[in-house]
Amino acid sequence: IAKNPFNEPDRPGKPVAKDWDKNNAYLKWAAPANDGGSPITSYIIEKKDQYSSKWQKAVEVQGAKCEGKVPELTEGMKYQFRVIAVNKGGQSKPSEPSDPIIAKDRNVPPRIDRTNLKDITLKAGQNLKLDVKISGEPPPSKTWFHNKARLDSHDNLTIDSEDYKTKLSIVLITRKQTGTYTIKAENASGRDEASVEVTVLDKPGKPEGPLKISDVHKEGCTLKWNPPEDDGGVPIEYYQVEKMDTETGRWVPAGRSKEPKLDVE
Repeated sequence: IAKNPFNEPDRPGKPVAKDWDKNNAYLKWAAPANDGGSPITSYIIEKKDQYSSKWQKAVEVQGAKCEGKVPELTEGMKYQFRVIAVNKGGQSKPSEPSDPIIAKDRNVPPRIDRTNLKDITLKAGQNLKLDVKISGEPPPSKTWFHNKARLDSHDNLTIDSEDYKTKLSIVLITRKQTGTYTIKAENASGRDEASVEVTVLDKPGKPEGPLKISDVHKEGCTLKWNPPEDDGGVPIEYYQVEKMDTETGRWVPAGRSKEPKLDVE
């Protein structure tokens, strides 16, 4: 009886992805412990994507070198690979599958999607949400700043970051949270930053003293004062001046002025 004098080889070691990009994977593996009595003539690399239940041949690498390139991958797809050794005795059993990889470029500078970073004006007590997508490989670090001061979650401000997005939320925003908000993203390949101006409107602060009284006469006087340190985010429309009625002890209107002065009659 004619019999093949060689046996098929043992299965190779589990393949490891040494490198990859959006269309290719570069694998290495260990040779079979036993070649079945005949040198390895080639290795078949099979692939399986995240949506497949069946393995399919990707490429056959000629010779006994334990490495190979898998081309024609689909960007963004998750893949596993396994290897079959071939000799004159036939094909080995498939190796253990590789750990999954996602077909994507590995070294890409960060890029901040500025779509949601538009200057915004809010009233005090409203909520702010800045939702920002950030690309880059490896996933960039992400840091928020307010007027150049680094931000972390505290009080009414929350920062949530994932690999490819970050979100800054402020509940019941206050006037003092007006300013420039900057997101900075950085990885080994580069950095990017983008800013947005947030204006919070509120009631103006109280007018500043000293209150100067001049030209006093029996019908009235002239008053002068300084504007408030904070106008609340919009120009002062007018000042309402009141005087106390000494008989009743009540404050009553004495006049209005667009400037920080008034002739009281």
